Amino acid sequence: MKLRTPIGRLAVAALLAVAVACRASNRQMITSEQLGKDWPFTVASGILYCERNGRHVVFESGGLHYAINRSARGVAAQNGYVPVESILKLLPPEPVRVRLDRVPEPVRRDVFKEAARCDGASTFDATHCRANILTTVGITSAELQQIVEEGIALGWPPMAPRVADVSPILTRGVALCGR
Repeated sequence: MKLRTPIGRLAVAALLAVAVACRASNRQMITSEQLGKDWPFTVASGILYCERNGRHVVFESGGLHYAINRSARGVAAQNGYVPVESILKLLPPEPVRVRLDRVPEPVRRDVFKEAARCDGASTFDATHCRANILTTVGITSAELQQIVEEGIALGWPPMAPRVADVSPILTRGVALCGR
C-alpha cells in the first residue's frame, strides 16, 4: 500500500517514532561508576534492556547478552543469552574467627569436604559420618565446627565461589521493564 497523502506519511512516521522511542526507553546504559561498590560485574559497563514484553531482563556487554532474571535464564540457550555468573565479581573471603592450626590446612580442607558430604546424608547417616570424621582425624565436635566455619568463610570446595550480588542490576532492570 502506497501512502500518497501527507497525512498518511505523517501517521506512519509518527508510529515509527513511537516504536523507536518505546524500544529506546527499555534500554539503559549502566556503568560501574553509577553503582560504585554495588557494581557486580567484571566488565565496566553495558546496556540493560528488556525483551519479551518486559519478561526477560538482559545485560549486554562486549557483544554478549547475559540473562539477569529467572525468566531470561530459563530461555538462555534458545535466545543466545550467556549465564551472568561468567561476569560476576568474585568476593574476597570472609575473615576467619579461629583457625584450628594444630591440624594442617590440607587436612582441614579434606575434613570440610567430608563434612559437607555427611550433611547430604540422612540424619542417622550424617551423625555417624561426622562421628567417623572426629575419630579418624582426632578432633572434637567443637573443632569440627571451627573447620566447617573456616571452610564456609573461605569458600573451600565443594562450596561454590562467593560472587557479587546481581540484585542492584535486577532491580534496575525490573523498573526499566515496567514490571
